[in-house]
Amino acid sequence: IDAMGGASPISRQARKNKKPDGICVVVGSCATSPLFKELNARGGDLIYAGGPAESIATLSSHENQPLNSPPNPIKNSTSEIQFFWEAFPAGSGPLDRTTYLFAYMDTHPSRPSLQRMFEEYIRMMPMYQKLNATLEDLVDTHQLKINRLLYAVFPSYADSPLSLPSNWHRITSIGDASGVQSPLSFGGFGALLRHLPRTVDGIVDALDGDLLDRKNLGMLNPYLPNLASTWMMQRSMSAPASPTWYNPGLGGEEGLGSDLITDILASTFREMLLLDGGKGEALKPFLQDVVQPKGLLGALGRVVISRPELIPKIFRHVGPTPILEWVPHMASMIGYAAGNALNYPTSTSEDQQLTAQERFVRDRRKEAYKYGSGADFHG
Repeated sequence: IDAMGGASPISRQARKNKKPDGICVVVGSCATSPLFKELNARGGDLIYAGGPAESIATLSSHENQPLNSPPNPIKNSTSEIQFFWEAFPAGSGPLDRTTYLFAYMDTHPSRPSLQRMFEEYIRMMPMYQKLNATLEDLVDTHQLKINRLLYAVFPSYADSPLSLPSNWHRITSIGDASGVQSPLSFGGFGALLRHLPRTVDGIVDALDGDLLDRKNLGMLNPYLPNLASTWMMQRSMSAPASPTWYNPGLGGEEGLGSDLITDILASTFREMLLLDGGKGEALKPFLQDVVQPKGLLGALGRVVISRPELIPKIFRHVGPTPILEWVPHMASMIGYAAGNALNYPTSTSEDQQLTAQERFVRDRRKEAYKYGSGADFHG
């Protein structure tokens, strides 16, 4: 069982060292400050966009002009980045608070390094938390203490969950190693726990029935249309590397605007929240990386009605290919939801008439319908 995460050498070999289709870069810290007392009392932010996309340099100041070192071989360029924030009280103390700065992007060479991301975090964090000075001054005057720094690059692949080569028997992947995590999440620990019940049942059934060949074990990581559909969302939350995406085009074409991504998110979240009168029952699964057809289609339908001027901009921003690829996944998600609704329990006598292989295939298909339509969400 390969549980070695996104950096698994087994997964890397199976993908033939393919470059990730997308990454989520995260930097942040856990800090202590009396200034956090009131903020912690108010809670935190799951996702917060403080402004439009910005043009950010590839290298940090130190990387661009290294002291007593040869010039950096990486070319310093710029790319458009849409920053997001997350913040919440830390459990280590009433004055402790964790803040993250993160961004979705591709792997273009112009994208910012981790050091550059930290420079932006240091610059913007006091503004985000409405503190009264720069982060350097707060630390120097002992108003804030950095307990630890946090950083990560979370890779994701469009062809997920991972399908192992046909001659790889007696091996299966779980968690990030299998690619079952959403491209919108900070890695797959939550996804690992979410899929754990079906993973455990499937592994036990495979061992009991000696169904350890590639074909049978491949059913433990089936096609999940709701996971596949999140790629268009990841694309919509990523700013292209070139700044021309929001500038006026040739022939006087209207520019998209650097605040397009925040506009898309605000409109989608607002309409998803209003689907059930503001109760959040449709929004809550989405915020926990469980995409359901009712919430997603309902929100998008309401956006079309309430913000029709936004639709052409979304098409231009995301591009026709991801949208055309997304439509079959949405149709499959609806089909999986219908298949899950028709999955009636079987009797013991019916089970006894099936071989271990037939029961294994039936149960894995049921799980795919359930998890592929988001029906596994329980609040």
